[in-house]
Amino acid sequence: MSNDERTGAELRHLMLTIDVPASRADVHRAVTDGQRAIHRRTAMLTAAAAGVAVLATAGVLGAVKFRDGATGNLPALSPPSAAASSAGPAAGCEPTRLTGPDGQQAEATAIDPTGRIVGGTTGAQRDVPVIWKDGRAERLSGVQGVVVDIGADGAVLGWADDSDAWVWRSGQVTHLAKLAGNRLLSAYAINGKGQVAGYAADGNLNAAVPVMWAADGSVHKLSTPAATKFGDVTDSAARDITEDGRVVGEIRGVPVVWTTQGVPLPLAPVGSQAMVSAVAGRYVYGAKVDGTPLRWDIEAATVTELARISDNGARAGSVHGDALLPGELARTVSRRVGVNGRVDLLPGPGGEPAIAAAMSADGSTIVGVAGTAESHTPIVWTCR
Repeated sequence: MSNDERTGAELRHLMLTIDVPASRADVHRAVTDGQRAIHRRTAMLTAAAAGVAVLATAGVLGAVKFRDGATGNLPALSPPSAAASSAGPAAGCEPTRLTGPDGQQAEATAIDPTGRIVGGTTGAQRDVPVIWKDGRAERLSGVQGVVVDIGADGAVLGWADDSDAWVWRSGQVTHLAKLAGNRLLSAYAINGKGQVAGYAADGNLNAAVPVMWAADGSVHKLSTPAATKFGDVTDSAARDITEDGRVVGEIRGVPVVWTTQGVPLPLAPVGSQAMVSAVAGRYVYGAKVDGTPLRWDIEAATVTELARISDNGARAGSVHGDALLPGELARTVSRRVGVNGRVDLLPGPGGEPAIAAAMSADGSTIVGVAGTAESHTPIVWTCR
């Protein structure tokens, strides 16, 4: 990893497609590029996706022993609700503009699992966190930065800089603790119990370690067995967390899921370094080191490569297997790709360029921005 990449990973997660401008505009891009920058290694093997390939990996996980003494294969993630388990939404996504507080320019960067609360940022420096409920914007008091995720209970996870992440609950703020010996941290996801997934580092991102925070803000390191690694990769991170407390992420380039007992189990291999972005139901989403989007099916122990449209992989996904591919603003159109191969394009309300940032658990609501890096508006897509 070059010094430029290492620096970029910590500056508000950087931009999806371009270097950070002085104004720090388009913060939502920062989330994806920061993840990408941390894990890019020019010496790693790369492969371009051509169409869709399914790599069967029966038996990859093998038999494992849990701390309670039981043995067996990787347990399925918590099943979604009965409503979410029904057939996924039909094709077609309709964009609607959101209005920032007092008409200010804003960005939509996150959404809660139900799709009812949208999070983002506003202000001249894009450092004023904001949420929308029923389309109405509300600035969050007592915090600065960008909204990263929103829990099922409405708790808002935010990231101010490389040493400060916070959880906002109805005006009450909890700042996440630093791991002993580490001055840097980054938080990516929160569940309905207030548990948070992320990473900590002592200043050298090549030595970043995966961590999980409890609802009170206390932190502990997740297990990273020395034998779990790909090539010469040395950094690890936790990226998302389920409602029952299972965590997905990478250990030195190897995608894994940590059980509720803290045991890391590898996902189906892809033949190169890979990273994880999100988990929903039985599906995990992410990318190979070259940006090729990936969708893992934990129950089937398989991984699917999706057609590559940018360097940004699969940013999010639904319990139905819908993968969210963010594209690149003004370059490639964001899209929702279903398990049956259906593709829903995500342009802005007037057909203008748009980029998607987050998706509800059932895949029916997607948020992002439309326009250009200099002038854009927050968007909500409602998918049928």
